[in-house]
Amino acid sequence: DSSMAMSAGLEGIVWSADAGANVINMSWVTPQFVQVMQDVINYAYNKGWVMVASAGNNGDGASDPNTANAIMYPANCNHVIAVGATNGNDKAASFSQYGTWIDVMAPGGYQNDGGILDQIMGNNVYSTVYTSAAGGYGKMAGTSMSSPIAAGLCGLILSINPYLTPDEVTNILKTTCTNIESLQDAAHQGMVGAGRINAQAAAIAAQNSISAINANF
Repeated sequence: DSSMAMSAGLEGIVWSADAGANVINMSWVTPQFVQVMQDVINYAYNKGWVMVASAGNNGDGASDPNTANAIMYPANCNHVIAVGATNGNDKAASFSQYGTWIDVMAPGGYQNDGGILDQIMGNNVYSTVYTSAAGGYGKMAGTSMSSPIAAGLCGLILSINPYLTPDEVTNILKTTCTNIESLQDAAHQGMVGAGRINAQAAAIAAQNSISAINANF
């Protein structure tokens, strides 16, 4: 039941926020906005936590023609970093949602490489699809993979400078992206956010933010 799944997801956000999670990844999507979702995100944001979410895997309409490239939530909620997926050539993956509401892109795997190596949890439907045993590892492709990669980089940024606000982390993540516009087809021009995330550039910017603070003392 999708409403039960959303409820569980929102409860997870509150639990994580109360437990002190600095970065919360949300690898789930719905085309329907509900105010309680934004309220819960505001709750975590006001505690100082960074929120990251997958943009969706129906950019080409292959999964559901009725919601082809729909704007998805919680990715499009306020205070959330919306993450699309690139393939191995830095192009928007065929399945990835795209649009002016996207914040950044990150590797999400694509058909020719089998996907991103992920841990397959026990009793998960994917454990029957991939060769790895439940609880092992398997390759998966999607914005559910690109989002946690971006979330991991947010964690790295905060590990370098833990005093950054969520908005400052978001700014570093976006301003240090690699520009991939020239690699996109016409439909994706201006639709892939700030570009593909760049861990080295983001880490340097985070370190420089510490130097800027020290320079004021």
